[in-house]
Amino acid sequence: MRAMPRCLALKHAAAIGPLGTIRPCCAWDNNTGKETQMGEDFSANHAVWDKQLQAGWLPECAECEQDEKQNGKSLRLYYNEILADSEGIEYWDFKINNTCNLTCRMCDPVNSSSWVTIQRQIDPDYKPKTQRWHREIENILPELYTAKVIKFTGGEPFMIPQVMDIVKFLVNEEIAPAVRLEFITNGTHDISEYYHLLSKFSCVTITISVDAVEDRFEYIRQGADWNQVSTNIININKTKPFNTNLGITCLPQALNINHIHEVKDWCKVNQIRFNRASDCIHPDYMTPGALDTAELRQKLISRMTVLDKIHGTNYRDFI
Repeated sequence: MRAMPRCLALKHAAAIGPLGTIRPCCAWDNNTGKETQMGEDFSANHAVWDKQLQAGWLPECAECEQDEKQNGKSLRLYYNEILADSEGIEYWDFKINNTCNLTCRMCDPVNSSSWVTIQRQIDPDYKPKTQRWHREIENILPELYTAKVIKFTGGEPFMIPQVMDIVKFLVNEEIAPAVRLEFITNGTHDISEYYHLLSKFSCVTITISVDAVEDRFEYIRQGADWNQVSTNIININKTKPFNTNLGITCLPQALNINHIHEVKDWCKVNQIRFNRASDCIHPDYMTPGALDTAELRQKLISRMTVLDKIHGTNYRDFI
């Protein structure tokens, strides 16, 4: 009999997004609306979804299901390993707000403040969703005394002051030696001011999102400069604290699916760990096979044409 999927994130993890909603993990697809509002009992909802997951994969778990079928790995398997002996919530994943300096082609205004400006140019009537839970970050601090892993994404975490506040709290309260700290960043910032704090933690993982190199990188991650980012990555790799691991994650998508090897080759030359992420799922026109489907190809071209007018770029150079 085939074993049904179990995921310990539903019991021992919580991911808080920029709008203050809570889901089990960052891979949980919130497009179906299955989230919990800040202040509500998220553990009760997670328990319901945990029971449902035991009967078979949930739509919200599509990323892990896909990753396991294609690559034999997933965040689910990672959670099940590191949370095996946990009690209560021991993995906290924070998207504290959407502050970000880039407008990546696969992103949106909820996850990037820079995208809000672009969206207003596309739709003058657009009204951004807002949440100010980050202004009351001290309310979450008492929950972190028993944390095993704390992860920061964004937006861009190294632009968000509350990230530094939490890291300092963990150090000052002498919680840091028992915590594994994780960052996912776009690589556009000098993070050396964090080094003296990072050295206090059990271990630190810094993952930099790099989906291409040179011009293609700058097209996908609009607003980034390849020379700056590549230099930052090399410098971090040379100067990072002894307990810190650095890696690159490349997201397979329509604009890079035939060029992922270029990122892998660059990592090999510079002796930096490379990871191929699970394929892009949303938006659908950015999935790796979008160009092979007439409808999705046209959606992609239409979307890129709109953005090209704003950015002064040309999609024809990249598909």
